[in-house]
Amino acid sequence: MGCTRKGEKVKEGGRLYGFIYKRPDGTHFYMALRKQEQTFRDGAKTVSHAVRDKQACWAIDVETIKMLRRREILDLAILNTTNGDLWISDVPTFEAAPIRNYEGIGAKGGARQHYLPTTAIQSYIVGKVRI
Repeated sequence: MGCTRKGEKVKEGGRLYGFIYKRPDGTHFYMALRKQEQTFRDGAKTVSHAVRDKQACWAIDVETIKMLRRREILDLAILNTTNGDLWISDVPTFEAAPIRNYEGIGAKGGARQHYLPTTAIQSYIVGKVRI
């Protein structure tokens, strides 16, 4: 990808959400780290069923999107740490996605998140990706 090897950690408490990387041209992008089982399935039995039925979504916290916007970081990617797939999008696309309050996250009762269907992701790279 041609960016700095070490990224700035984006985390809350002890949980690591991703990294902010700097490109050679000085611009930055956010790479969210997600496991396969963190794919939002919208009621589908498995992730495979959700993808097949076009229900699969990736989620980014509203607060993370706000932080990226404040720092003028518009590019983002989601790295599936289970299989190495990389989903590439941008902050405006996630901002336009529906917001839901996901009750299963956080000790305080949930986190508001933007849910972007995988079908709306601009680019998708299959396989192991190295930074």
